Amino acid sequence: VRATFQRKNRDVVKMFQGVMREQRAHQRKKVLNNPPGSAHAGQNKPKSDPSDVKFELESKSKHMQKIRTDVTEYGEMIKSLAGDIKAFSGSTEALLTFVESMESKLGLLSDENQVLKFFEGWPQSKVEALRESSALVNELEKMKSDLERWEDDERCTEEAIAKLDKYQAIDFVARAQQQVDKVQPRVEKMLCTLKDQQERFLKFKINAQVDDLLSAIKDSSLFTAVAAMKCTLSHLADDKQHMLAAFKFAFRLHQFSVTGLSGESCDLFRKIHSELQDSKS
Repeated sequence: VRATFQRKNRDVVKMFQGVMREQRAHQRKKVLNNPPGSAHAGQNKPKSDPSDVKFELESKSKHMQKIRTDVTEYGEMIKSLAGDIKAFSGSTEALLTFVESMESKLGLLSDENQVLKFFEGWPQSKVEALRESSALVNELEKMKSDLERWEDDERCTEEAIAKLDKYQAIDFVARAQQQVDKVQPRVEKMLCTLKDQQERFLKFKINAQVDDLLSAIKDSSLFTAVAAMKCTLSHLADDKQHMLAAFKFAFRLHQFSVTGLSGESCDLFRKIHSELQDSKS
């Protein structure tokens, strides 16, 4: 049935284009035989059909010609892709791979919106959900990666931090805080809409695992706290205001993260706490 439908579609397009070519050739012949200014010009001129005028305008448009060419040339691919989109079901990794492949195919079209209007049943709502969910996952993955650099980057090692001077240390701690200032509001905003968003994605069989990524981002933020506390203890321990700022920053991330301060991060927090207590006496 599908093969018949596809063959019928191609035949209809070819027949239509053939007739229209003949019509245009006929019109050109009439103009040549009866040029403007001749004795018979304008005589017995048939009344133009508005639909014919519209078609002529569209046919003369290179853009519309390209769209019609795309419909014919990529018709089979689009129908196959529509079936794949409707059938898609998967989580983060499969989602990103599928959307990348989908976009590479749709990127071949000269005007995606106009070309797809020719295909009845095109799953546009699911396409939008796939794009939205993959964009969200990519954004979250980037956030997570940026935060993890505070543990992995060679500029954040104890050796690198030890080489900083006081002013570089102040700048280092400020950059750690700025990183969190960019991430935390965005994550908290996402959490407000997470339930509705995931329910909508699941209606299209998309499991973006956004909640897992958000949790990972929250815990990765602790890397900035560790780096900031190490830097503060190494270079700013004699400045109570900077010590207090690092202490507050670490507690902020303790509250923001899922697991909270533990192990090394908790030891650093206790050390700053002890230094602040000693400064009172």
